[in-house]
Amino acid sequence: MLGAPRLEDYLLHVQAFRQWLRDDVPPARPTVLAQALPELPRIDWIDQDIAELAGRGLSPTPVAGMHRAGQGAVVPAPVTTTENLWGWCYVQEGSRLGGALLFRTFRSAFPDPAFRFLQGDGSVPAQRWRDFLALLDAELGTPAQVRQACEGAVAAFASLLQRFEQVAAR
Repeated sequence: MLGAPRLEDYLLHVQAFRQWLRDDVPPARPTVLAQALPELPRIDWIDQDIAELAGRGLSPTPVAGMHRAGQGAVVPAPVTTTENLWGWCYVQEGSRLGGALLFRTFRSAFPDPAFRFLQGDGSVPAQRWRDFLALLDAELGTPAQVRQACEGAVAAFASLLQRFEQVAAR
């Protein structure tokens, strides 16, 4: 983000994340991760933020190519191993930490909107990140497992980047 934050930028941000979370992120999580750090209702938070922004006169704009089939569609690499899945989860959990940084930036510029997606569940994101990394370290014990997790993370970043590019091209 260059310059002062704008609510329009936040709307584009959550649009890209909503598509990514809904259409690209694998629905499963490794069992140990699902038990220790349950998934949060991030799409629900995004929908609440979009509704709040719509009340301020900002509405999501349909974005060309924000679909799964056809030309320009996002086709994430298949998740073939549990280690690949850990890589996808790495990107999801890391985005929560980044969201906390964005929350502070947007909150300082706009004290009224809730920014539920960035705020999350109100817990300390750095602690959740440390807990995630501890689980990751315990589960990935070999170089081959780490390589497969890295492949999953690269696929997750690539699909998220493509979502942002699609939104930016609107």
